[in-house]
Amino acid sequence: MEWNSKKTTKIVLKGNIELSEHVSIGQGSAIEVSAGAELFLGKGFNCTGNTTIIVKHKISFLENVLVSWNTLFMDSDSHTIYNGKGEILNEGRPIVIHKNVWIGCNTTVLKGVVIQEGCIVGANSVLNKKIEKERCVIVGNPGRVVKENIDWKYEVPLLEE
Repeated sequence: MEWNSKKTTKIVLKGNIELSEHVSIGQGSAIEVSAGAELFLGKGFNCTGNTTIIVKHKISFLENVLVSWNTLFMDSDSHTIYNGKGEILNEGRPIVIHKNVWIGCNTTVLKGVVIQEGCIVGANSVLNKKIEKERCVIVGNPGRVVKENIDWKYEVPLLEE
């Protein structure tokens, strides 16, 4: 990957965003929060470059979440599919990323996903459902637990005060 210092970060904010302390958003990232939607970025949230977060409902990143390059988070399909009776088939659902989660590069996190505390998501994974276990490694498409009872440590870089 070639470093491009002129790549800008884009934030479109029509809904609500709550930022805690020590939040870092990398270059080339895009965040869009629709009207009536909510985004929460907890203490120590850190996403490196080219992260895309599209919020139509609610996405929450709790404390000490580390997100690597080229990741995508979407809590809806950004279009509506109806059945023959006019009922919506693909309702959006919130995403929750709990404390101390590390999400590897090129990962996609879709509507309804909950990642429990202390988990690591491997590079190039696609998550489309709630992960029930804490402190585990999740990989693949669709994401599945491959290791349990793991620990990892992310130390929040302190900014000059």
